[in-house]
Amino acid sequence: MIWLAMAVLVAGAFLAGLVSGHRKTFPFGLLQRLARRLARRASPPAGDDEAAGFVIDLADAQALQARREALAGFVFGPAGWSSIRPPEDATGGPPGSLERRFRDLASHRRWVVRMDHGIDSYLDLLLPNGPRRRTTVVYQQGHEGDPIHGAHVLQRLLKAGYPVLALAMPLLGDNSQPVVQLRRHGPVRLCDHDFLALVDHEFGRPSIRFFVEPVLAGINRLAAEGADRFAMLGWSGGGWTTTLCAALDPRIRASYSVAGSLPFSQRRRGEMSDYENHLPALYELANYPELYVLSASGPSRSAMQILNEYDTVAWSGRRGLAYERRVQDTLGRLGSGRFSCVIDDTWTGHGISRAALDRILSDLETRCENE
Repeated sequence: MIWLAMAVLVAGAFLAGLVSGHRKTFPFGLLQRLARRLARRASPPAGDDEAAGFVIDLADAQALQARREALAGFVFGPAGWSSIRPPEDATGGPPGSLERRFRDLASHRRWVVRMDHGIDSYLDLLLPNGPRRRTTVVYQQGHEGDPIHGAHVLQRLLKAGYPVLALAMPLLGDNSQPVVQLRRHGPVRLCDHDFLALVDHEFGRPSIRFFVEPVLAGINRLAAEGADRFAMLGWSGGGWTTTLCAALDPRIRASYSVAGSLPFSQRRRGEMSDYENHLPALYELANYPELYVLSASGPSRSAMQILNEYDTVAWSGRRGLAYERRVQDTLGRLGSGRFSCVIDDTWTGHGISRAALDRILSDLETRCENE
């Protein structure tokens, strides 16, 4: 009986381990934190030699502006910024989940940006019912799809009085997934970002614009309606989008990229996924450290990168600290801007923790409302 009981106990422990590892339930997070803390003790933090290895080729303010213009030319083509289509009032499309979720906190307007190949993106503007802050926060959801996945973030922003413009990434959430006709492949539905590589090859133009055009079009319309101060927040693929949009558009005064990216030299196996995250032609123009500089450069501008030390998807550990000082030193040499990298060790997961959101709201108050 004793042997039988021990066998049952061992089998139960084994099955519990499989479940916790697959579903990332207790005690998966506890064991992961313990393993990474031990690994951190065994590996010293990055020193000056490693930080010196990051390439940042921006000699002066003129070079920085030229790089930003080159990025805009790559994303939008010869017509540049003037090719950005204005958002239309959305009528007859999907109603969206945010209006229902936040009807007690905010009024709601919905716009749509119609882009090439039938790629449409919806924008949801939420205006707090009570006193409103001056800063409008653009919230970019990641690969989970609908912005309702960030409801806890949106609720905190609205309760704090910030107007919010919320977006899903292209092809996700309520956004369209059109069928395109490709010469060698026939009709292909664009149901995933990696399909965009086929579109690039077929039509000879980068699909990166589909990620940033809705954001910048939304800012254009808000500015035309009187808004004059903008911040941007996103996580995962939304964090990536936040960095690129802030690098392109100096009107984004403060940006907060959570669990969004690392330089290629810092990446591990499995961290080169998603078309947009590693498109060679884009990062030949501006590599990741240079994008971080561009996202923060300018008077009264700042960029905060938050990486989860115990992230269950990508960018885990404390790797961001290796380049933080180099990016900030470059900003100091170029004249203005503030970059910081925050390592969130308060939880296990891929997203925005309560502690990270507290930090973001405090920084928003300081950098956007009190300056």
